[in-house]
Amino acid sequence: MSKKSDKTSEVENLLPDLKKLRQIAEAQLSSSELANLEETEIAERKEQSDPVSLTQSELINLLSDTENTSRQKAEQEIETLKIKNKELAYKLEQLRKLDTTRDSYIPRLFWLIVSWLVTVVVFIALAATLGERFNLSDNVLIAFITSTTVSVLGLFVIVARWLFPSSNDKDNK
Repeated sequence: MSKKSDKTSEVENLLPDLKKLRQIAEAQLSSSELANLEETEIAERKEQSDPVSLTQSELINLLSDTENTSRQKAEQEIETLKIKNKELAYKLEQLRKLDTTRDSYIPRLFWLIVSWLVTVVVFIALAATLGERFNLSDNVLIAFITSTTVSVLGLFVIVARWLFPSSNDKDNK
């Protein structure tokens, strides 16, 4: 009988410490980890004949192991997030460079195409107005207009695809 009363008094002495440890554990554990810990404790206590058979040092060890595991998981998650953050920062820098390139090439491309087309219009106007001094046959004019149009459109398409790749092009790279 004295053994039971000794254990009871020991348990009563440990209750404030257990409550403090419990509060610390709850603050550091997620709800799912806490539920798993509670289920484990309940299962262990059901297996044992004495309902309060864990000593204070065993409880402290159990809580510190759980705390270390939680801390390790948190550190791993922090490292993973740091790596993702660096990757996103690199991608952002690349997109900023591409945006700067786009900003510089779009006006250049526009004026190149405009000047090219103005040249075609000037040649056609010269052929129409100065027929004797600037004489181009119909076949030459058709070939000139066709090749210039194809060249301008081809240049525009190539540069546009380089500056603004489609989602399919990004997936293939």
